[in-house]
Amino acid sequence: MPLYEYHCDSCGAAFDARVEDADLDRPVECPLCHSLETQQDISLFSVYGYGESQESSCSNEESGFR
Repeated sequence: MPLYEYHCDSCGAAFDARVEDADLDRPVECPLCHSLETQQDISLFSVYGYGESQESSCSNEESGFR
């Protein structure tokens, strides 16, 4: 079950909640004030791998486009 980040509009708390994909449209209860006025936050993620490290960026300095 995926873990999502939420914030409560009523008390301002930030919290994580495990929510199944089928329940993403349902409101999530705040664990502090029990309000259903919560919003899902945009979560950051990272990827771990093995092998050689490779750097990449969005810019292409060789193209001359700026």
